[in-house]
Amino acid sequence: MQRWLARVVLLSMLGTFGCDKAKSKSESKETEDDEPKSEKASSKGDEKKGGASGSGARALTKDFPGDLAGATALVKAFRDEKTDRVALTRALRPDPADFKAIFEGEFAAKVEEAHKKFWDAEKFEGLSGGKPDQTEVLIAAVSTEDIAAWNDNAKALPGGYEKIKDKFKKGLVVYRFKYVVPGETLGIANDGLIHVNGHWVFVPKPWRGEK
Repeated sequence: MQRWLARVVLLSMLGTFGCDKAKSKSESKETEDDEPKSEKASSKGDEKKGGASGSGARALTKDFPGDLAGATALVKAFRDEKTDRVALTRALRPDPADFKAIFEGEFAAKVEEAHKKFWDAEKFEGLSGGKPDQTEVLIAAVSTEDIAAWNDNAKALPGGYEKIKDKFKKGLVVYRFKYVVPGETLGIANDGLIHVNGHWVFVPKPWRGEK
């Protein structure tokens, strides 16, 4: 059974965004939103186009506590029309020390390398805050101990995590979140939000480090 620990209705957003319920109801499967629309990579990254990333932009996330409440507030921030989603996403870029604090041994460097395609994309648009009618947020919190045991709680995460269940350091929590139409369970989903080394980072689909 998948255990979703928080269901947050974003009522304040209803007056800001229009509705597109017909389009949402036509969706038949989950949408994973952790890739930029352009997959062309730039060797110099994208700092000039979208601002600083990683440690240089941590100030944007410093006020979000490192727990479920903080994760919920951070996820909701992407729905706010005043949010610079590109800058906020860049603030979540892990540095080498973060990868080493999350993953065991050489796997840390493999995940870091696999994620460069995302972070250094020539056209970086940041994370989506969902579609206009996806005003509700579902959040699942899964400990790395749960992942290692691959128990019912862990199955709130994508199945790819089972492939790397022994690669995580203990004592961390991985958050998966979805933007959904109220009352529904399918929507735009992301995984890999983690609080480590005193700040939030985004490490989606880490099993790609196995490739």
